[in-house]
Amino acid sequence: MQVLKQSDLVVLMYLLDDLFDGETKEKNYNYYEARTLHDSSLSKSTHSVLANDLGLHETAYRFFTGASAIDLGEEMRSSNAGIHSASMGGIWQSAIMGFGGVRIVGGELRIRPSLPKEWSKLDFNIVWRGTTLAVQVRPDQVNVTAVDGQTSFVLVDENVTLNEKETVSKAIIA
Repeated sequence: MQVLKQSDLVVLMYLLDDLFDGETKEKNYNYYEARTLHDSSLSKSTHSVLANDLGLHETAYRFFTGASAIDLGEEMRSSNAGIHSASMGGIWQSAIMGFGGVRIVGGELRIRPSLPKEWSKLDFNIVWRGTTLAVQVRPDQVNVTAVDGQTSFVLVDENVTLNEKETVSKAIIA
């Protein structure tokens, strides 16, 4: 029997997203998911992001809630000694990079969100090349406003340029 604490390859495919095609990600995700114990506090959050990328939205949400339970759930493990700050970062990444769809691909910002059915919205700010972007994700639409400055990025597979105080809205592709 093969088992592992966390899949380093799943982490690699998440971090170097643009170097792996969808088929490679899916095959390796399925292979390692069947063998991963998720004993690492970072395992569930990275599996959440990759599951979301693969369209496994219910699985992605399950991993997100599982990662959140490490420090916030009923069966907290060693949180009496303090929170797992790396795990908190992983949970943030699950929300913003997974459900918010934020990635840097080929040196360019890409936003392609997919909101969990359990959520009605996800709002966050990011700074891209010196410009603060306010992102509002709703079940069927994403709005991005350039709070300050001008910048370009990819929003739901379309190149967008925003000037200060401009907003762009796009339908979310299911």
